Amino acid sequence: MPPKVKTQQEKIQAVVLTDSFEENFTSQPKCLLPLVGAPLIEYTLEFLNNSPITEIFIIVTNEKVYDYLVKSKWKINIIMSMESKSIGDVMRDIDNRGIISGDFLFVTGDIITNINFNKLWSYHKSKKLDKDYMMTIALSNSKTKFTNSIFILENQSNKCIYYQDYQKTIDIDPELIEDGEFIIRNDLVDCHIDICSPLVPQIFQENFDYQELRSDFLKGVLTSDILRKTIYIYQTDSYSARVYDWNTYDSISKDILARWCFPIVPDSNLFDTSYVYEFNNIYKEDKILLAESCKIGTSTAIGRNTTIGEGTSIKNSVIGRNCKIGKNCKISNSYIWDDSVVEDNTILNKNLNQIPLNFYKLTINGSDDSIASLKKKRNTRRRLSTNSIISEPEEDFSIEGFATVSRAIENNHDIDTALLELNTLRMSMNVNYHEVRSVTSEAIIKKIIDYISTETLKPQEATTKLFSNWGQMFKRQTFGNEDEIDLLNILELEIEELNSNYNQIILFVAIKTLYDIEIIQEDNILKWWDLNENKAGDVRGLTSKFITWLKEAEEDSDDD
Repeated sequence: MPPKVKTQQEKIQAVVLTDSFEENFTSQPKCLLPLVGAPLIEYTLEFLNNSPITEIFIIVTNEKVYDYLVKSKWKINIIMSMESKSIGDVMRDIDNRGIISGDFLFVTGDIITNINFNKLWSYHKSKKLDKDYMMTIALSNSKTKFTNSIFILENQSNKCIYYQDYQKTIDIDPELIEDGEFIIRNDLVDCHIDICSPLVPQIFQENFDYQELRSDFLKGVLTSDILRKTIYIYQTDSYSARVYDWNTYDSISKDILARWCFPIVPDSNLFDTSYVYEFNNIYKEDKILLAESCKIGTSTAIGRNTTIGEGTSIKNSVIGRNCKIGKNCKISNSYIWDDSVVEDNTILNKNLNQIPLNFYKLTINGSDDSIASLKKKRNTRRRLSTNSIISEPEEDFSIEGFATVSRAIENNHDIDTALLELNTLRMSMNVNYHEVRSVTSEAIIKKIIDYISTETLKPQEATTKLFSNWGQMFKRQTFGNEDEIDLLNILELEIEELNSNYNQIILFVAIKTLYDIEIIQEDNILKWWDLNENKAGDVRGLTSKFITWLKEAEEDSDDD
């Protein structure tokens, strides 16, 4: 019997750029920023590790990045390119070194993606019959109306004819679009994942004025009468996002906590972590110490050896390792990095402090002044998660969404109009329905408090009125058992912060009203209650009687 012939593995190279050469929003190299338990560069390298890439070149322009990578677990080739000041410089450097032997993947070290590389590579190879084919660009289909880039494509082939950064008008040579049908797309998000032929670095070498991969190289090649090379677009619905600034950092962190980038989730523990997943997107590492009365809310990760004091509440946040969180703190929408200390009675919220806490060891006291001093607004634009549009930092959904619902309540809009406006805002900012439920709940509860504080209505009357009417909005915001339980958790977290003279009444009436108008099913109310049965605090007092009534009614039904 003849021996089996071994098939030679296809050689696929990758080049990872650890420096984006953009204005840095942190004093540390961006690729080393910790994001839910791991430096950003680890997410890029994990993506490559799950692909058939056989050789990885890491382009390094910073000694701190070099020191980190030489100690890493990855099998990589580190190339120091300290003189490079742009992507063009990097391309010319790798061309001079002669390290590229075939088509290669080019990515930045600040991307988070679950794109199927095999499908991308197969698509790239399928276009090789085009003798002028030079490059494949991966773009994600946006769920919003526009992005910051305009691509003109051949209608059938997906060949890119023209590119420009977003402007209200398109200035294009008519000769480029005179043959065949074409489509103009400004709803495709750049994944910053490209497959290039060896010709790409060579063209950079020949054009020293090319510095950027898109605005210089891509546009230049497509409009050149001499080159006439072909570039194709690979469209995907997979998750792909890149950290540009603190706003995109926040958005991507929330996406990972919410499991939008599966299988890249905290509890996969790809990065030497030990997270365990709990209901409601809560992740805990080992050896943490939680006080009995502390409250851990939805979408929260807590690192190893961290302690959290009595009466502290944390939600929508990431707490690093070896942190000490004091008593009676309120932390939401915040990022506290390894070895930080948060003193008693501190309030942290991203609407108050626009930068994460903390890349170094930090002690935070509980004064309002310390929070105000951390406030930092940026004038640069941001890119939200998976399929996002470019928007200004001030366009925070927690603010805009709350204002939208509050305005509808104040002006007594019909519910369909309010839902349409809120859903349009949701899609434009690309947030999930948990955030929509949160701002709706917050606006309804605020109006209840307005009625109570002005003595217009009593707590029971105000709650019944608001939830009977505006609670109907949740019908188009909850789409299953988990969503209904999430809504109950949101309400409890919001209401337990209210005055103890009436918060029990509001929680009880809100839940009973949502049950009466068939927003929340009985089984989900009981499941929510049992999941947090031993929760400390008095806000559940009156609701416990309603739970008892539900359980007794269920038992009677079983007996029948």
